[in-house]
Amino acid sequence: MSVEIKSYRKEREREILDGLEKAMGKACILVQNDAKRNIVEHSAKTPWYKTGKTASAINHEVKAEGNTIIGEIGIGDKDLAKKG
Repeated sequence: MSVEIKSYRKEREREILDGLEKAMGKACILVQNDAKRNIVEHSAKTPWYKTGKTASAINHEVKAEGNTIIGEIGIGDKDLAKKG
């Protein structure tokens, strides 16, 4: 008689990490939307506000490397140059 034991650990870990990555994406969207709202509220301090370039250039990216999930929200001069 033989008994085989199968481990589902890796599958469960992947499901958990996928869920965390999805949650990080949703959190980044919330921060990104707040940043865009702040531009509208403080438009006098933002030289590109009138054309909408600043708000449209704010974006987010989620990176997953191993067990690390990183969410980045930002804007760069290259984003403004592309739209100008």
